[in-house]
Amino acid sequence: MKSPFVKTAFLAIIAALVSGAAATFYPWPEAVVESDLVGNTLFEEYDASSVRAIRIEKFNEDKQIVERMVLERSGEKWIIPGMKKFVSTAPTSIALTTKALNELTVLEEVTKDQQEFITYGVVDPSDFKPGAVGNSVGSKLTLQDRKGRDIASLIVGATRKNDLQQGTKSHFVRVPGQPAIYRVDFDKDILKTGFTNWVDANLLMLSGTLPGFITIDNYRIDKQETAATPKTSYRSKLVFKDGRISMLSFDSPGEGGQLQTMEPSNELKNQVELIGNQIGKIRFPDVAKKPSKLAKAFKKPLSSADDSLFTKLKEKGFIKKGFENETFDFDSFGGELSVSTADAVKTTLYIGDVAPNAISEGGRLSRYVLICAGIDESVLVLPEKPDDPNDKEYLRLVQQRDLALKAARVRASEINQRHADWFYLVPENIIEGIRPPVDMRKVKPKVNADEPGTDPSKTEKAAGAMADEAKTETPAETEDQTPAAQPEDSKEKEQGTSESDDGNVKPESEEAKSEEAESGKSKSGN
Repeated sequence: MKSPFVKTAFLAIIAALVSGAAATFYPWPEAVVESDLVGNTLFEEYDASSVRAIRIEKFNEDKQIVERMVLERSGEKWIIPGMKKFVSTAPTSIALTTKALNELTVLEEVTKDQQEFITYGVVDPSDFKPGAVGNSVGSKLTLQDRKGRDIASLIVGATRKNDLQQGTKSHFVRVPGQPAIYRVDFDKDILKTGFTNWVDANLLMLSGTLPGFITIDNYRIDKQETAATPKTSYRSKLVFKDGRISMLSFDSPGEGGQLQTMEPSNELKNQVELIGNQIGKIRFPDVAKKPSKLAKAFKKPLSSADDSLFTKLKEKGFIKKGFENETFDFDSFGGELSVSTADAVKTTLYIGDVAPNAISEGGRLSRYVLICAGIDESVLVLPEKPDDPNDKEYLRLVQQRDLALKAARVRASEINQRHADWFYLVPENIIEGIRPPVDMRKVKPKVNADEPGTDPSKTEKAAGAMADEAKTETPAETEDQTPAAQPEDSKEKEQGTSESDDGNVKPESEEAKSEEAESGKSKSGN
């Protein structure tokens, strides 16, 4: 019988052999040797202009899925391939994102223990599996060059509790494929995967400083009827100036169906004037592309355009009725809204039929929206013709008006170029914000109204005042009215503010109106 010592020695030898084999053949993670990066940049410096693709992956806790946004540079434009190659109209967001990984300084090396990925929330979203712990998944930003090679890539994780309380932007991060977890200052808010975050909601390209008129035509067309006749609910004309908006007129069908000037209640006036909160930021979570031949026609509107190109537009709720103001004119199933600014550009937003299969926002239906721009010469009042046709002042004013119209055609063309390819799919609640439904029981015929319709004297006076103000602006100054940089997810300003910096126009407060009324009384008393 073998001694206990021999048995123990034999078992020890077997254990050593098994351990050696396990150590040799077990797939241990490859050791990564890191240099001391604390106080230095995490990535080598790169030229932001060399970035040709942006890829963002982010975990959605509500849906328990990883959402992705990809943007690719095409010439001087950035397109969104996942949204029918829609051109991104958020240059500030693009610039911030392409530069985000440059000069990123390491504040601290936290650990190289891969078991801590969950603790610090730096699990690669590409590795996420359904059913896994979602709050451990980081947000991933990858910047690539024209050949699809990674310039820099980063997984951004949790924030230290103390940093969160102090409002700093310090996050735990990790470079994909490496075990080391660092702490850096990084603005995680730029990592957005929603389509609306990469497009400009100022579809009408409004300026907060350029005055003008808004006309709401609230009508409906019953698509089931053979004769597509608009049934008007109301037409309201508003004027906006210095960031304020106020109602100029309100017309609705009277006896015989003809529009007549009405006297709306203060409550209804306030309701309609509130479109100023919405008109400069018309959110659209989805788009549909126009056929190429139709898009070409919209890029350069001509009265000679083939009408057959527009026949299928009725399927989306638009019926071409003519050519006016140097652009196409439509009736649309859901009414329309137009804006005429002091530079003589008229932009019309047509509201079409309900869009089936549109990307839903909060379960709301969306409608097709069509936008095109033309010229409104009535905004630029003609100078009175003198007895002497060679009067120098008259000729100067005529020349000035001609130059203004030339500049207006340039800007109208820019607007048409931007919108020519697309139908915008706008949620119903946004539609109601720019074309509000009203309770017609709150209106009554205007007392002593000489004739139905808008009072032309008011419109002419307002147009003349705006034209005089517009004269101080050169064509170069009025050519581009799109705000250069709008803060995303900005809070709406309160009613009655004097000026808007995001393309919105604000309703004039009752307090301001009463002050103006008192001022008028005082002046008349003097």
